[in-house]
Amino acid sequence: MLGGPNYNTADTAPPPARGGAWPVFLLVVLIAGGVLAARHFAGDALSACADDEAATDGRPALLMFTADWCGPCQSFKERVLADGDVSARVKASVRFKKVDLTVWKGGPAATASHYGVNSIPELILVNTRGQEIARYDGPTDPDQFLRWLDRHASRRARR
Repeated sequence: MLGGPNYNTADTAPPPARGGAWPVFLLVVLIAGGVLAARHFAGDALSACADDEAATDGRPALLMFTADWCGPCQSFKERVLADGDVSARVKASVRFKKVDLTVWKGGPAATASHYGVNSIPELILVNTRGQEIARYDGPTDPDQFLRWLDRHASRRARR
């Protein structure tokens, strides 16, 4: 009986098939998970900044697309967002939402794709429905950023 069992008799069943229903079950679970995740993240793209309680105050949201590894992003945070006047004005006039693209996946990646973000840092002002009002592509100068913010954040009432 070298080489394994002998299946020469008629009353002996063949060996069970390897894997059985498990591969099919696993495939169904993975597909269902993918569909649910796609629905969840597609919804996030349209309401990237819509914290339910914050969205009701009528202020637009300032989305900052950034990543930990992005040098220009860190520079913008240090030179502009850390400025006392900028910080106070941002808190008073908009809802600030950091969209972290350190790893391109999930909701942040879907949101970046939705808004057509091709480079970072990218700052986009959106109304409460998630529609774009304006993009900031100016320099890392606090005064210029404040002028941009004042000009565009006030447009929220007209949209």
